[in-house]
Amino acid sequence: YIENIVKAQLNPLPIIGDGKQVRCFTWIGDIAECIAGNITNPATINEDFNIGNLEIYSMRQLAEEIRETAQDLGLIPKDNKPLDFETVKEYTDDVRIRIPNVDKVKKMLGWKAKTKTSESIRHCLSHLLR
Repeated sequence: YIENIVKAQLNPLPIIGDGKQVRCFTWIGDIAECIAGNITNPATINEDFNIGNLEIYSMRQLAEEIRETAQDLGLIPKDNKPLDFETVKEYTDDVRIRIPNVDKVKKMLGWKAKTKTSESIRHCLSHLLR
């Protein structure tokens, strides 16, 4: 999305399906902190954990947030034209809702994501300013 919205400034934005698929996005620093902070924790032996952020975004909402943040940072011009979407692929078996169950990691390790998706977007876009 960043490549298409910021660098190529595509509008309409090519998407898969209708863009209403729901996803949760987790900042890599939060994931790394959880793994590094628990690598020697005996409670993790032979266990698996979903490490994730429970903020829910549709793919369209994610695109809108990227665009608005890029405009706020001056990476693309501000305009009142709405972001349009163009379906380029559709999958009949596309998962409509994907939300991680993080109950186990929270209960056993006391972990939860700290970084909001909006902050993650700002971090990624800020690297384009360098």
